[in-house]
Amino acid sequence: MTPPTVYVSVGGGDFNCDGTDDHEQINQALKFVAENPDYTTVHLNGSYTYVINGTLLIGNDTTLEGDSNAVIKLADNAGWKQYVPLIQNNSSGNQNIIIRGFAIDGNSENNTNKTNKVISGNNYYDLINLSNCQNVDVHDMYLTNNLGDGLRTHNCSNIKFHDNEAYLLGHDVLSTIKSTDVEAYNNKITCSTNSGLRVYNTNNVCFYSNNITSKGSGGAGIQIQKEGNGFIMDNIEVYNNTIYRTALSGIWIFGSGSYLNSSTNVHVHHNQIYDTGTSTSSGNIGGIVSDGFNATIENNVIDGAYGAGIAQKKVYSSPLNGLGYVIIARNNIITNTRNSSAGYGVGISNFFNDTHSFVLQNNCLYNNPGGDYSSNIYAGSGDIQADPQYADRNNHDYHLKSKTGRWTGVDWVNDSVSSPCIDAGYPLSDYSKEPEPNGGRINIGPDGNTIYASKSELLTPVAYFTADLTVKFIDTSTNSPTRWEWDFGDGTTSIEQNPEHTFSEEGAYTVTLVATNDGGSSDVRSMNITVKSVLTPPVASFTANPTVGTVPLTVKFTDTSTHHPTEWKWSFGDGQTSTVQNPEHTFSGEETYKVTLIATNGDGSSAEKSMDIKVNRVLTPPVAGFTANPTVGTAPLTVKFTDTSTNSPTSWKWNFRDGQTSTVQNPEHTFNGEGTYQVTLIATNGDGSSAEKSMDIKVNRAPTPPDANFTVNKTEGTTPLTVKFTDTSTNSPTEWKWNFDDGTYSADKNPIHTYATAGKFTATLNVSNKDGYDIANKTITVTEVPLGSPIASFTATPQTGRAPLTVKFTNKSSNAATIMWDFGDGTTSTELNPSHTYTRGIYVVKLTVTNGKESNAATKVIIAA
Repeated sequence: MTPPTVYVSVGGGDFNCDGTDDHEQINQALKFVAENPDYTTVHLNGSYTYVINGTLLIGNDTTLEGDSNAVIKLADNAGWKQYVPLIQNNSSGNQNIIIRGFAIDGNSENNTNKTNKVISGNNYYDLINLSNCQNVDVHDMYLTNNLGDGLRTHNCSNIKFHDNEAYLLGHDVLSTIKSTDVEAYNNKITCSTNSGLRVYNTNNVCFYSNNITSKGSGGAGIQIQKEGNGFIMDNIEVYNNTIYRTALSGIWIFGSGSYLNSSTNVHVHHNQIYDTGTSTSSGNIGGIVSDGFNATIENNVIDGAYGAGIAQKKVYSSPLNGLGYVIIARNNIITNTRNSSAGYGVGISNFFNDTHSFVLQNNCLYNNPGGDYSSNIYAGSGDIQADPQYADRNNHDYHLKSKTGRWTGVDWVNDSVSSPCIDAGYPLSDYSKEPEPNGGRINIGPDGNTIYASKSELLTPVAYFTADLTVKFIDTSTNSPTRWEWDFGDGTTSIEQNPEHTFSEEGAYTVTLVATNDGGSSDVRSMNITVKSVLTPPVASFTANPTVGTVPLTVKFTDTSTHHPTEWKWSFGDGQTSTVQNPEHTFSGEETYKVTLIATNGDGSSAEKSMDIKVNRVLTPPVAGFTANPTVGTAPLTVKFTDTSTNSPTSWKWNFRDGQTSTVQNPEHTFNGEGTYQVTLIATNGDGSSAEKSMDIKVNRAPTPPDANFTVNKTEGTTPLTVKFTDTSTNSPTEWKWNFDDGTYSADKNPIHTYATAGKFTATLNVSNKDGYDIANKTITVTEVPLGSPIASFTATPQTGRAPLTVKFTNKSSNAATIMWDFGDGTTSTELNPSHTYTRGIYVVKLTVTNGKESNAATKVIIAA
């Protein structure tokens, strides 16, 4: 071994494994490093799968690394207790732990036991669990397929989790409990049970540049949780993440118990959040859901979220005691929210009007069918309701269109239109990182104040000015005056011959002149000057809430015209008008209405100002549903799926969870392998797509019941006949039931049985295993030993007596197979020892015995007097 690395391999390493109980050799290597300061690293060679059935223990100043194709895998049916992870620190207080470069497979399919509640999320089989550690760095790992968390820390500090891929873990991918100084970045996460990144009573947290989604089920993309007053969570930053199609909300921020609101603060900015909350029946759906936190939420895009874009609402059962929680939401774009059973497609909503509040500044809201704001929220200062003009919403390119320049990820291009979100952000927000020309103001949306912000238009200046009335007075006096005295009527004078004077206020002025020379002064000459103010008619402007919705849509219009209008003329585009300053109008038909306003004051009327109000019919996307026949069977299992979705879908997306998909309405699919397949359907029509509908198809292996058969060493013989029965059944029977047809039975596999009497016997074997049973039988013929010649003999008691005389006959014959009595009075019998009654007379009784072809007879005389 050469410092600083110890190699673990399957042959050729410093410590060598064989694919069984490999934790023993890996722990030996870790222990060696812990005990030898010259060594720092245990390296797992690839491409090998190391099967472990015990926890790996890592110590101080240790790196556990591996090739990318090296895999640590939990053994089948490991049977570990709760809270036992695959990797943990070897003692409390460990520091400087690095885990990097290899894969960990939790082997959930072979360790789930529903009967004993060994299931996802029930504290079984965390991949990595560290307690009371400092300086932890987990990176470039592939984590998959377990029942618990990926990395779980408790009372740890300085934790880095980055550049990992996590796929379908059994609980949270990263869960930090009562820890501090946590960074998670550049991770690719696909959730299946709970959250991607989660912090609980943890401070100094930074989550950035992560890509998080869900498959099937799952939780929130990012979960931030505070409980009680013992921990401060006032330095949490979440930015530059892409969070999409999560089962629950994209970001969930919440608290429970009692604590000061000053102990909470979260900064959420520059995230792309779309199509989140696909588990539409849950209360915890939306883009960002918060309860019990102060937060600044800015420069995010939230598109297509179910329920609401941003919501303050309770979705956790444990109560929160407190008030005064404020969310500042500014420079966000919230569009295309979707209805669900738990929400009505609102842009921003507040379910805690008495304890929680919003400060809204310069957000863009558009096409939110439930309205841009819930009923207890009003449009914020600078909010706009307009199409943000995404570059390509279908492909989730949320850069803003710009005539001057838009970043494509590769180069700058020019569009035919410019987004209204450019230069529309909060005036005090920093815009210094935006490229020139930037208009001197931040853009709304996730590129605001970044080097990728869309560029501002170079607009032609619009000049505005006011002017006072300046008059040039020309002296036309005669007789050569030498002195002039002007009075302009506004309190000012002049002694110039030809003065120039500015009248700065509106009014009628009498200007006088007295001219003087050595001969005296002239009379006073006067002239009237009338000064009028510059006309300032209104500049019409207004807002509308909402601007998009479904029939019937009631819209509140708010006049924001300048220059103090005194009259208003509204036209709603549906034949209706109003002269109220701030009217409310209900649109009853599906259409895009061009609403106009002309504002008037004493100086005149404004130009017409217009805004489009889009009224949609009530959207009815499909509700996915289907049947399957059969739902259980043996491989290969062919299943007929029948779409029962409502609201007339026009396209279907089936996922059979075996790597195959279909777009046929009613597909037929064959499952070739054993397993439980969660088949899903998403149905789509012109109004949108349904939530995912799922159904389990259970495919069992083909049953192999036994094929019964046996041999016997004898099929016939004379009494007593002993027969040996030998089972030759195939397909591994586990139980044998023999019936020898003479009233006796056996459960032995290969019994020996003796037949004591003659006859034909049908010996039957019933064999069974877990897949069924089968029956086989054979005939055994048993005969008596051959007899000698028959000899008839009998006694009669009494032979004489008074009539009626009853005589008892006793057979004493030998070698007789059959007997026949003739009582001499015309009656007979085949009984062995008969009795017979005679009337008066003399009778000859004859007994005939037979054996095969031979017979013999004996007689006696009976006298009845």
